[in-house]
Amino acid sequence: MKKPETISVEELERRRSRPGVVVVDLRSAGEYREMHIPGSIHVPYENLGQMSRYRDKSIILYCEHGITSMAAAVTLAERGYRVSSLKGGIQAYMAKREHTS
Repeated sequence: MKKPETISVEELERRRSRPGVVVVDLRSAGEYREMHIPGSIHVPYENLGQMSRYRDKSIILYCEHGITSMAAAVTLAERGYRVSSLKGGIQAYMAKREHTS
């Protein structure tokens, strides 16, 4: 099976406003409340089974650093989902945002 795609923050920005794309935060509820990518939904990693409602979407996963989201992307890709993982996770997103502010 092909490894899921890893995308950059710039690619996330290009894709996330497209119809049929859903951005998913896999971190804990507390981490999500503290900081998340605007427009993302929260589905903790341990609740990946709840992703079935997004089976027909293009899914972009992220976590803190991109490791958990890649593991989740592999699992979902094996189940037939169209999925990618944000390289560097929310840390990369926040660093890019601070850099461009």
